[in-house]
Amino acid sequence: IGVLVRLALIGAESGLGMSITYVPAFIAATVYGGRRWGWATLAAATLLGVIWPSAFARAGPLIALQTMYLVSGVITVWVSGELRAALIGLDETRRQEAEIRRALDEAEARLKLAQEAGGVGVWDWNLDTGEAHWSSAVHRNLGLDDGEPPNVETMLRVTHPEDRPRLLEMGRQARDGRFEPVEYRVVGSDGAVRWLLSRGEVVEANGARRAIGVNIDVTERRRAEAELRESELRFRTLAD
Repeated sequence: IGVLVRLALIGAESGLGMSITYVPAFIAATVYGGRRWGWATLAAATLLGVIWPSAFARAGPLIALQTMYLVSGVITVWVSGELRAALIGLDETRRQEAEIRRALDEAEARLKLAQEAGGVGVWDWNLDTGEAHWSSAVHRNLGLDDGEPPNVETMLRVTHPEDRPRLLEMGRQARDGRFEPVEYRVVGSDGAVRWLLSRGEVVEANGARRAIGVNIDVTERRRAEAELRESELRFRTLAD
């Protein structure tokens, strides 16, 4: 196509200028088809130059022109092949990154589903700034809307008055680098009382101390334990 365009524009008497005509073809053939097609294109163009010497615009000895043309073609095909390899490597890297992101998204979705199904809320508390982050399950376990600010005041507001000192003590322990599991009651807007278990650990990340952990609704376990104690008490009374 390049030869025909050049013939149509400037005619055959000025020569075909094969370097100008075919170098873009070498690049395109190598980048899109690989070095095999680049070498084939270079061989075909070189053969054409041998069969049709007038294809070279005369600016020096024919042998020298053909040699320089062949050397230039080899360099062009080799460099284009390296460019193709780099592009393929970049595309493969992007594909792998996309697969990793997709796998992470799926794993995160499964983890979130498991947490939601199991009533496990995840919280993150910056001990230096007081900033906190709660998952939606934490809000639900506390009987709060997702829009409620995640802070100590919000948690104490819904905590049973008898258990508030226990939570404040947990906060003091966390600042000292300790974190003991604690069970406490929360009172919903409807007056229903539920038991939560909060546990975590203190870590240092990016120069900041953070307490990271979970809270779990253990109301059913507490209820079962109370029923068991009541049953044992009835049995002992009957035995007496």
